[in-house]
Amino acid sequence: MTRAALQHRSALKCLTLVRSLVLFLVPVGAAEYETIIEQCHGQTPALPLRTLDGIHLATARVSGEWEVTTTDGRLREAALVLGFSVYPPTLPTSAAP
Repeated sequence: MTRAALQHRSALKCLTLVRSLVLFLVPVGAAEYETIIEQCHGQTPALPLRTLDGIHLATARVSGEWEVTTTDGRLREAALVLGFSVYPPTLPTSAAP
């Protein structure tokens, strides 16, 4: 299967999920994303945040979510700094940053 065919198949699957209300699209503006980045980088020491982590957290904030589920140490730390509850409450030692 060609790359274009795979992309088309993925786009159709995503559209099906959106139409069936399994997947929701949430518009997130640059201002919300930049606020998340600024809040993390303003920590002492600065908390580096990966691009997709910032997008996830901005989406959660815009959606009105209050809990983030992750086992990624860096994303957990950023979520806590931003005031989210994080699940699971503790990480196994092998998943720490």
